[in-house]
Order: sequence, then structure tokens, then C-alpha cells
Amino acid sequence: MIIACWGVTPSPEAARLHEEGVRLAQVGEYLAAATKLQQALELSPEFAEAAYALGQCYGALAELERAAELFRRAEALAQSPKLRLRATLAFGEVSLQRGDWEAARSAGERAVAMDRSNARAWTLLGDAQARLGDPEAAATAYQEGRSPDSRTGRSRSADWQRSSLSWDTLRRPFRQQSRPRRLTRSTRRRCF
Repeated sequence: MIIACWGVTPSPEAARLHEEGVRLAQVGEYLAAATKLQQALELSPEFAEAAYALGQCYGALAELERAAELFRRAEALAQSPKLRLRATLAFGEVSLQRGDWEAARSAGERAVAMDRSNARAWTLLGDAQARLGDPEAAATAYQEGRSPDSRTGRSRSADWQRSSLSWDTLRRPFRQQSRPRRLTRSTRRRCF
């Protein structure tokens, strides 16, 4: 069973509900998906992948507090480093949307510690540092995310364009910067 690689093996019924919930979310039925995923979590409370998917649904529904709680839960439960990193990044991005810059910075630091070659982690850290009023630290994080990975030599900048901030934004005073971006239809599709 593929789901078992993400954490604790869920009950067969929880796995079925999770699959149904993800399928519903992929077609934009976030409320119905959230119901299925919540049922999966009630059956298997340690099911990290269901917590993550439910967080994605609540994020798509702009219920950011609930999404943040679920991403933290998925991060804590995840046995897979890949899922732990995904949950940490999602928590950080939701924290940016909520305006909780400190939580976003902390998530960015945890994500960078998990995978120093992840451009998305560096971008999250840079966004949070810029929001906290430290443009030098933000620029350093952005530059680190854009530099080639020392292990592979490939650029890490694929996620650079997805950043809610940019070099131009760092040059403006903080009060002129826009609010963090909200989830759009294309962003919601990338959730699953």
C-alpha cells in the first residue's frame, strides 16, 4: 500500500476515505473532500498524509487557521522526510497568508534545515524575513535559493518566480509592499 510510506499504516477504511477525499479535492470539491479526509483522520488519528491533504483543502477554502493546525500536525506525524518537508513548507506559506511572519520564518528555517537545496524553502525564508523588516537577510535567502546546488550543479531557482516577493519588492519600503498572495485557482490545483 503506497500510503504506508508516508507514516503510520492507516486502517483500510481510512485509506479508502483518504483516496476519495483526494480525488474530490483534485476536481475542486473541497468541502466534500474535507468531510472524507476528516473521517479518515477520525479512524486513523496518526495518518499524516490525511492531515496534510485536509490542510490543503482548508487552505483552498481560505480557512487558514485550520489549515495551519493540520499542517503542523502532519509535520509532527510524518515519518517520511518528503512529507515532513511538504507539510513544513505548506505551514510556512499559510503563515505568510495569515500574516504570522514569525511562524513563517520559523517554518522557513526548519525547511532549509531539512533540505538546503530546496529553492521553495529559501524563498519562504526570504519572504518571511522581508515581512519582518530584514531586507538584507531576505536578499541572502533569495540569493541562496537562486544559486546552483553544490551537490548537483543545477539551479534551485524554479520556485523563485512563485515567490510573493521579489528583488524589486525588497527595494521598496515595507509599508508599500502588498499583502501575501491568496490562493488562486492555479495555486489550488498545485495543492494535490
